Amino acid sequence: MSNYKGMTRAEYCRKWRQKNYEKIRTYAAEYRHNNRSKLLEKKKEAYKRDPDTHKLRQKRYRGKQREYQRAKRGLPLPAYPPPPACECCRLPFGRTAHLDHDHRTGKFRGWLCGKCNTGIGSLGDDISGIQRAASYLLSRS
Repeated sequence: MSNYKGMTRAEYCRKWRQKNYEKIRTYAAEYRHNNRSKLLEKKKEAYKRDPDTHKLRQKRYRGKQREYQRAKRGLPLPAYPPPPACECCRLPFGRTAHLDHDHRTGKFRGWLCGKCNTGIGSLGDDISGIQRAASYLLSRS
């Protein structure tokens, strides 16, 4: 019969990996460190063979990284994907759309460009700060 203690090979391998998780992790990290240039060369070759697949993988990876960073920093998940333009000034987004959220409640408010996001934050993130700025501008015009 088999040499896997009454299990299928897949079950045996799965249990072995669970039992030796730290050992595998250490080995993998050591391998990546010792073979960095070799691994980078392989990546470059893969990109040359099929750049579209590489770009798609990068996009997926960046999306997962973004979600992880949001969760790590305590930012809410967006209720909808970013629109083509800023929801405040209506100008098309440059490089990225910024997730706007209420700092007190942590709730998602919308998508802003960098300038609008910085401006609202600089004015105290509330209506009274924006009203003071508007009255200042009205009094000086």
